[in-house]
Amino acid sequence: MKAIRSLTKLNELTEVRIGNCIFSKNDIEKMYIDQGLSIQELAKRLETSVWKANQILEKFGIPKNWNQNLTPRRLRVLRYIIWHQKKYRKSPTLSEISRKLDIPVSCVHFHMKNLKRLGYLEWDGKKREIHLKERSKECRRI
Repeated sequence: MKAIRSLTKLNELTEVRIGNCIFSKNDIEKMYIDQGLSIQELAKRLETSVWKANQILEKFGIPKNWNQNLTPRRLRVLRYIIWHQKKYRKSPTLSEISRKLDIPVSCVHFHMKNLKRLGYLEWDGKKREIHLKERSKECRRI
């Protein structure tokens, strides 16, 4: 977590000031999504009100409700795959996913296996080809 303690100018689109700290969208995503916090727990971590935590999530477009089968990190992996395929018209490698999401390759592999088991994608575990199933379309809206 990179909370910057200074009086530098705040970028209104990508940062939020809480007390003397400036948090980026990436900081909030890592705190809320990767750690699977509730909104109340996020508010407590940020030492702010639940209302303010809700406002921060809305400002950055971070989803508040999770699908029962998808953990926050699985959702991040799936959303990245969807984004990468749309932008580059090919599937990302495990190492690309790992670098972009800042999680170990072994964790990416684990989440990919679970996404396959839950019916969100087709993947043989070795090749680069990842095929999204119909079920993954619901995640594009999140």
